[in-house]
Amino acid sequence: MYVLLINAALIAIYGPIVSSKSKKVCVTLIGIQLFLLLALRAESYGPDAEIYAAGYRYISSLTFSQMLGALNPNILDNANLIYLYDFENGWVVLNWLLASLGFSYQGLIVFLAAVTSFSFCFFSLRYSDTPWFTLFVLSTMNFLWYSISILRQTLALSIFLFGIIYIVKRKPIKFMLVILLAMMFHRAVILAALLYPLSRTKMTKRKLTYIFIAFVVLCALSAFVLPEVLKMILGVFGKEGLALSFSWNSLITLHIVIVVAILLLFDVDKMTEEFNANLSLCGVAASLLFCSVSLNNEVLARADEYLWIFVSLLIPVCLRQADPRLAVLGKMGAICLLLPFLAYQIYGTTLDPYISIFGPIF
Repeated sequence: MYVLLINAALIAIYGPIVSSKSKKVCVTLIGIQLFLLLALRAESYGPDAEIYAAGYRYISSLTFSQMLGALNPNILDNANLIYLYDFENGWVVLNWLLASLGFSYQGLIVFLAAVTSFSFCFFSLRYSDTPWFTLFVLSTMNFLWYSISILRQTLALSIFLFGIIYIVKRKPIKFMLVILLAMMFHRAVILAALLYPLSRTKMTKRKLTYIFIAFVVLCALSAFVLPEVLKMILGVFGKEGLALSFSWNSLITLHIVIVVAILLLFDVDKMTEEFNANLSLCGVAASLLFCSVSLNNEVLARADEYLWIFVSLLIPVCLRQADPRLAVLGKMGAICLLLPFLAYQIYGTTLDPYISIFGPIF
């Protein structure tokens, strides 16, 4: 746990200092730091590590013709492999290619570490007012440790981050091609396609207020109505045990805190005159709605990552509106909030302690 905390703390310490001299140098240093953190982790580190490692070894044992034969004609569907290893077609091809080039599973980890760290840095440097702070947010919310846990989704997220440029340039066909490529690794990224039409709608304080009210209503339905309805329906088929249960978590609380703070403290109408700010707020607003209907399903909740990642751009935009002295206090407050949040999220999980290729580290 302490390694992940130290990683985030280091960004908070040297980020503003180096960034004042050169943003590119600062982002490069943070990128190297994130790459080493992700690349030097042990094969066994993370909740799904054993499944991914075993899947890699299984796929590497296939001949070229066996690998091709296992691919699903529907390129966006799962390959026809044995259960647990029936990953999406793109993931199977990537694993087989790396294995055929002589790389072990650790080689796949290094490859993903490079793609993830570079995509985070590209995203931060191109779209953020304060790249170091965006990278700090990415390191303290669920994004970094998702990079360790849910590999296919993180690769899809990285591809999506590179494709945001086509939202900005208003090239919907190229953007959808990027989404289709990402779906070959994780189909839930289709949710991110919503951002293109949403980005063409200017978010206002009134719209955000309505969205927050809808969020409260949907949360109530998810908590008290939906589980009972599903229980009744499944009961007809004798499957009551499959009924979903309401599950609140700290990330949803963070959604609420940030959106309420934006509504109360900032001029939303003025903020969204800038395209990047409007895109970020649309992403966070859509994330708020989506998480309210995914409270009963952890898999659906993970898909929210494609929308929630824009909070890392939105927080710096909000702070830019404030008085410079208040902005500094705001960043310090966010750092003091997010470091304990990170500790709370990973304490006692399979990510605690951090395990490197050299062994466990406190």
